[in-house]
This record gives sequence, C-alpha cells and structure tokens, in this order.
Amino acid sequence: MIILIIISTIMIVGYFPTILELTKHKKMKASITSYTLWSTANFIGCYYSYFIVSDIFYKTVFTLHFILCLSIVILSIMLKNKLFLFNETIKENKQKNYVKNYSPIS
Repeated sequence: MIILIIISTIMIVGYFPTILELTKHKKMKASITSYTLWSTANFIGCYYSYFIVSDIFYKTVFTLHFILCLSIVILSIMLKNKLFLFNETIKENKQKNYVKNYSPIS
C-alpha cells in the first residue's frame, strides 16, 4: 500500500507543471487529444471506484486524476481558442493593442 501511495502522489504532482505552463507561461504544452483520453479513462476509473470498489483511497486518487486531467483539457482549449480568463493576459493584450493602434510610427 505504501508503494501505491508514493506512485499516486508522484502522478498527481506530475500534473502541476503542465497546469503551470498553461496558466502562467501561456504555452501550449499539452495534447488535448491525449488529456481527453486520459480524462475519459480516469472518469471510468472514478466511476469504478465509487460504484464497484468501496475503498476511499481509490476514490480519492481517481477523483483527483479526473479533475486534474479535465482541468488541463479545459485550460488547453481556452489557450488554443484564446479565451483567456487570466487577468495579466487581458491587461497585456490591452496594452499591446493600445500601443499597436496609437503608435505614432504606424
């Protein structure tokens, strides 16, 4: 059981660099197709853990995996479609548009 806890913790922590790349650095580092497939697999695992296996550890791990995978899919789609909900990006875009539209060198 200890090995399973260690592996699950490492896997869950592994999502955060991708989330950081998508949110802070605005870099498309995640494959939407791959994370959609992983989200689907984690949803099935989550469903299985809630209705077949009555172990709180499995429920917690699969729920976290599903939520984190799905959040990466959503963030990737937002970044791909330029649907930014992050304040600094909105401010940066407004400043770039201002300089671009009102620059005396245009």
